[in-house]
Amino acid sequence: MAKHPSAPKWSNQQRLLVFGTGAVIVAIFAVAGYLANTDGSGGARHPAVEAISPEEGAQAVRQSRVEIDLEEGWTAEFEINRQRIPLDQLENFNPQLRRADDPLFRVIYDPGPGKVFDIFPQGQVCVTAYLTKLDETDERGIETWCFTAT
Repeated sequence: MAKHPSAPKWSNQQRLLVFGTGAVIVAIFAVAGYLANTDGSGGARHPAVEAISPEEGAQAVRQSRVEIDLEEGWTAEFEINRQRIPLDQLENFNPQLRRADDPLFRVIYDPGPGKVFDIFPQGQVCVTAYLTKLDETDERGIETWCFTAT
């Protein structure tokens, strides 16, 4: 009968090194996955954001309204496909002037004639909302998401 060589024996230091390296690699991939923002949420939305529309990754008609629903005391400016939307084309930009029949604190952009977008281009449409808290802190944030215009 032929003898099989025995498996190499690892020292405790070698085992610890292999285990530690594996743990670090797993942690790096976990953090990278969280920060990759492949679904647009980055793992979590800005705390002031209560809802967005169209939803991240949704399919929407090219005339779809873009809106962000915010906590009270916040407002937003939009950039859509890298084009800044003028404030006079945003509905409810100023919370003090918001419609009395609208109980939500949201900022809305409706594409249409005479606006930056008559309709959105077919394909991916990405929205960046620049958030500002309207108080003495002047706190700021950014929320970005994309949808597909069909």
